[in-house]
Amino acid sequence: MKGSNLEQKKINIYQILRFIIGSIIAFLNLKILNLKVTGGDTQAGLKGFKKIKNFNKLRFISKKFFFDLELILVYSQKKMKIQSIKTNYSIPNKSSIKIFNFFKNFEILKELFQVINKYKKINSSLEE
Repeated sequence: MKGSNLEQKKINIYQILRFIIGSIIAFLNLKILNLKVTGGDTQAGLKGFKKIKNFNKLRFISKKFFFDLELILVYSQKKMKIQSIKTNYSIPNKSSIKIFNFFKNFEILKELFQVINKYKKINSSLEE
């Protein structure tokens, strides 16, 4: 989000690639799903939210990568306000997500498309 500060002074190529890929995924999420989220990051990791009625009965598709996005989609559909805040952040220099691992990337994209399809179907049934 504009006004947030990257705490690290030096970052490596992995961190730069991770930032770029995360920005692309967030941009696509916002455009494809027509989300109105200030700051635009759907995968930031830190979330604060009020539990909605029957929250424990919700069934999320995402088991690994896109819980954040699904949470935003649930609250968007309920017309609840979604707000981003400025923060100090860092980009991990190691991760279990390997940028050049084809099978892991396929798994990530598969989960993303499952989430997108679920919520696009819900939105189109709400519009009818």
